[in-house]
Amino acid sequence: MPCEEWSRLVEQYRSAIKGYSEAASGLSGLPGAEFDKAWEQAEKARKISEGYRTALLDHEHEHGCLVAGRSSNRATHRQRSRP
Repeated sequence: MPCEEWSRLVEQYRSAIKGYSEAASGLSGLPGAEFDKAWEQAEKARKISEGYRTALLDHEHEHGCLVAGRSSNRATHRQRSRP
């Protein structure tokens, strides 16, 4: 059963993903230096969202509050996503 901390982490992750999506959407049609700046902002947003995702997955693993039906896929996905 998800806990309060899990819910907070999910909300942070959702917000970060939305920010990344908006930043990536802003890349279209920008010239030279403007594109470079927008790219840097999108990369920053991507890294932030990855950090929240990692925190969420770590919490699920350490605290044991996985959502039913996701635990079987979680271990496989975590192994693939690690460098």
